[in-house]
Amino acid sequence: MTKQKAWDFVDEILVPLAEAFEKFNGDAYPPVFYSHLKLDDALRRHNFETARRIFEYFKSPAFAHAFERAVEAPVVRLRKFETKTRRMHPDNWPDGIAHEYAEILYGIEQAADYMRQLAWMIKSNRGEMARSKGSRSNLYGKGLDGLGNKKTELSGWYADNIFTPRQRDCFSLRYEYGLPLDEIAARLKIRGQTVEEHIEAANRKIRNAQSKGKLPKMGADEIP
Repeated sequence: MTKQKAWDFVDEILVPLAEAFEKFNGDAYPPVFYSHLKLDDALRRHNFETARRIFEYFKSPAFAHAFERAVEAPVVRLRKFETKTRRMHPDNWPDGIAHEYAEILYGIEQAADYMRQLAWMIKSNRGEMARSKGSRSNLYGKGLDGLGNKKTELSGWYADNIFTPRQRDCFSLRYEYGLPLDEIAARLKIRGQTVEEHIEAANRKIRNAQSKGKLPKMGADEIP
């Protein structure tokens, strides 16, 4: 695969597909019936099968199979879950069902991270790191490392695991550490728009928990 084709493959298939998975997670609450159709459409629209064939040809059938399993497995699991729970309203889910749904969302998030890691590896192996310009390049992929002490302690807002791991990281970096959106994006290796979507989703979950009396009535807009 030439350098240009590798970049086209990353920018036209892997990254858009990862973003579609991330957006799905950002909109996952409240749960919507047949939401797996959004992921099925994303796999089709962003040429998932083409990506699998490229890996099969340029890497190996085993690598292509691993890619297929990593990306499709949480979608298949979500499809089965929605079939099982189609007659149940999300507000009436028992704890076990709610926990299973959270696990599926975590699997979708892991699939998105996996695709971004592949995109990063392909670009870096072609001799050019896909990193932001200026000082942000030193922060790329550092996550929560080297942050020092929190400016504000807000762990009580997500102590009951109401956030996905990515939502928790975006929420914490933004509100507890006071980082700007572009730095959060660099640290987590995602787009600034994706950071905003995760934060908005976290705030929606907070408001939903408040409406059910599970969190104090402080309002997400009062978080510093």
